[in-house]
Amino acid sequence: MARASTAVLKRRIQGGIKQFKTAQELRWFRDTIEHNDYYPFSAAQFGLIQRYGKPFLGKFKPVTLESNHQWFKAEVASMRYESPVGIVLSELDGPNPLYRVNLDYVKLGFERGAVCIEAVQGERRRVKSLKHFEKIVGMPWPNFIIKKIEATARRLGYKQVRFRGVESLAYYKSPDIPFDDIREYRSRHPDETKGLEDGEIFDIIGQQIRTRMKTLYTKLYTTLGYQKREGDYWVKDL
Repeated sequence: MARASTAVLKRRIQGGIKQFKTAQELRWFRDTIEHNDYYPFSAAQFGLIQRYGKPFLGKFKPVTLESNHQWFKAEVASMRYESPVGIVLSELDGPNPLYRVNLDYVKLGFERGAVCIEAVQGERRRVKSLKHFEKIVGMPWPNFIIKKIEATARRLGYKQVRFRGVESLAYYKSPDIPFDDIREYRSRHPDETKGLEDGEIFDIIGQQIRTRMKTLYTKLYTTLGYQKREGDYWVKDL
């Protein structure tokens, strides 16, 4: 696909920055910066978002879909952990929703000329809704959102999308496993866990989480055409 001219790209970038300031730079973003002690983000992350992310955040077009009276929306939103911003997929109660349930997140960072996918996270107790969404779009939910991210980045003149390697993620290295999960695992595997300490079950669950994460991320890298070549990132040129 032919790239837009420099003049067109400049107009798109300026339009994205303007729209970010007027529509997307909402209270959640300002509060995140002002109350940085609550969020595990560095000043450098915010600086990169402010410098390179505004065109993307302002120009990402929300996607709303409906099938069999189930409504879904993908849009820019605030995040916790990995990055303060990203794309969230939510299930709504109708076209003018009174409530929404978040189903999954693709967390974003920005560098000069690049959009960075910092993490992909689904809500494990929302599998049924995610399966319905995937039936509507005809592909796995991460693929759909990442393709929308790539299309927006390409339209705005970003040169690359970079996808963080799963083994570099803090959650991969040290999964957050509630005690209720350990108790549930015991109840579902009484013979396997007989005589085991909670710490040993914690390690078993942690390894299962890492295996699932690695399988998911590896499949995304390969099916979406990313190549491992820059530090902790897999890269796709646009």
